[in-house]
Amino acid sequence: MVFLTEPNLGVVPVLVGPLQILVAILPGLMMAIGGTILALFRPAVLKGIFQLLWRMKLQLLALVAVVIGVIYFGSLIFPGSLPAEQESSAYDWRVFRGGPRRPGWVAQSPSPNAGGINWLSDTEDQSFFCSAAVVGNRVYVSSVKLSPFGQGSGAIYCLDADSGRVVWKHRPSGYRPTFSSPSVYVSADGRKYLVVGEGLHLTRDARVICLDI
Repeated sequence: MVFLTEPNLGVVPVLVGPLQILVAILPGLMMAIGGTILALFRPAVLKGIFQLLWRMKLQLLALVAVVIGVIYFGSLIFPGSLPAEQESSAYDWRVFRGGPRRPGWVAQSPSPNAGGINWLSDTEDQSFFCSAAVVGNRVYVSSVKLSPFGQGSGAIYCLDADSGRVVWKHRPSGYRPTFSSPSVYVSADGRKYLVVGEGLHLTRDARVICLDI
């Protein structure tokens, strides 16, 4: 805080330099942009744009095909997923509440009372209603994406437990929003299978999905 001892002194903010110039030309600039936008909606302009697009339809279709091809083959060459190997862990949580007896805890594991948020996972699906299964450094969850125009959809996610990044996502054909908690079964030869249901509480014809992970 500044105290002024002179009776007629004051502080008047003054905009100088490029900012002052921008403020001066801003009204005219906004009017020009508004006029351009309005001009685009004139019937004659819209007709001209449509005629131009129609004349260039073959080039546009070729461009769309190239873009789709680049996206598709790029995803095959560079899938962007994390390595599939998993760390062994004494704290695996393979089924709902940790085991067949549903103890809700892992013996000799660190207390959950200390620490904070390690990471947050943000996916295009809206919610996770299930409990996660954890094997090594992989977290498996089923998702819910509700829609006002239908029942919505679901997906099965594998997340990296160290970073929260999506390792892979699988959406079986017609897979619905799901609250079922995944379970992971490890066979005698070391193969891992993920088993998860489908649907919400009112789903009458739900399926059981088994994935070789």
